[in-house]
Amino acid sequence: MKTYVDVVTYISADGRLRPLEICLEQGKYPIEQVLSVHRRFSPDGGCGICYTCRIRGQLRLLYWERDRWFVESQRPVCG
Repeated sequence: MKTYVDVVTYISADGRLRPLEICLEQGKYPIEQVLSVHRRFSPDGGCGICYTCRIRGQLRLLYWERDRWFVESQRPVCG
């Protein structure tokens, strides 16, 4: 399931992005760790820079696609 989300992001002086927190209606969820960053196609459609993240102890794929973020997940991020 592809869901566009708000993400608090740190942008370094050299233009690199680092997602810090996903913001949903249910609340804010800190990104505990970014495990890898690479270009990837999403099975749910689209492609972009894929961030493999640990959120609440679970691995999630977070994509930066054309100036916005989406989460690829079978289960809700909050739970």
